[in-house]
Amino acid sequence: MLFINGMVVKMEYKLNDIVEMKKPHPCKKSNQWQIIRMGADIKIEGRTAVVKGVDQLYGANVNATDLRAGAALILCGLIAEGETQIGKIYHIQRGYVDIDKKIRSLGGNIEIVEC
Repeated sequence: MLFINGMVVKMEYKLNDIVEMKKPHPCKKSNQWQIIRMGADIKIEGRTAVVKGVDQLYGANVNATDLRAGAALILCGLIAEGETQIGKIYHIQRGYVDIDKKIRSLGGNIEIVEC
C-alpha cells in the first residue's frame, strides 16, 4: 500500500498484467524506459503496456527524464538490490521539496550527492 496526501492507494500488478493507457505513450520503444535498466520487464504495444512480474529489481545508473519518472525511479531504487544512482534529479527536486529528508524519515536509505 502507498499513502499519498492522506489517501491509501493499493497498487498490485501480477505476472503478465496489461495496463491500458489513455493515449499513446511518447516512448514507443520500451527500451527507452530507465526502469528497464533495473530489470523491469515492460513492453509497449500501441496504447498497451505489458508488465511482466520480476523477482527482483537491481541497482543501476539511471536518469530522471521527468518528474513522475524520477519519483518512480526513487521508489524502484529503494526496493532494488544494490545501489541505484539517479542523474538529472532537478526534475525531481522541482516537484518534490526535500524528498530525500521525507524518505529518510520513513526509514529509506537515500542521499543527494552534489557532483
